[in-house]
Amino acid sequence: MFEPFFASETPRNYVMSVPATYFCSGGCGGDRTDPDLIWYYNNGDCVSMETCKCKLKENKTEVGYAGYNCEQILCNPQCKHGECTAPDVCSCEPQYVGDDCGSPVCTQSCVTDKGYCAAPDFCQCETGYYGFDCSGLCQCGEHGTCNSGSTGNGMCTCESLYIGEKCDQNIVLVVIPTLLVAIIVVSGVITAVTLLLVFVIKRERYKAALANNDWKIEYSHVKFSDA
Repeated sequence: MFEPFFASETPRNYVMSVPATYFCSGGCGGDRTDPDLIWYYNNGDCVSMETCKCKLKENKTEVGYAGYNCEQILCNPQCKHGECTAPDVCSCEPQYVGDDCGSPVCTQSCVTDKGYCAAPDFCQCETGYYGFDCSGLCQCGEHGTCNSGSTGNGMCTCESLYIGEKCDQNIVLVVIPTLLVAIIVVSGVITAVTLLLVFVIKRERYKAALANNDWKIEYSHVKFSDA
């Protein structure tokens, strides 16, 4: 049977080994606080045979360690993205901060009131904003859907019958007037061309008539009236 000994100083000032009356073979968490004493450890004290009493937190009201050998460190709140290294002390993973390591870090700094850091280097944008840091404002109006979010580019997808970068132009009000103007312009061109052709045809007829010599007579054949 394992029987630990501890040092004891006698009245005659010499040291002798004395069997311990009780001990905890697995220790009580961490190292001994005193190498010469087998009952006191970092996380707890051995108070009777194989029985550990875990130490309290600094507030002296809550237990700071748990487990049969006080091997478990307690953190309240629990560490979300880190390790509990001492009672109520979390050692956070990279890009996480906070008492419970629950707050991610965004190096691009999400714009206040437009988004928040939801994961390391990832901004969760509020409705109507886009961009790596949520700084872009969607301008699609009531007839378009914005490509929003941290990976969005702000482009608008328009509803039926609406066009434009901001989806603010009704296709009926834009296309029909344009078509009417085009029809008027084409009609004017056709009319002008028609009038030009009529003019050219008439002119050619006059030229042809003038070129015809059938209407000419000799002067001697002309008779004058005596009246």
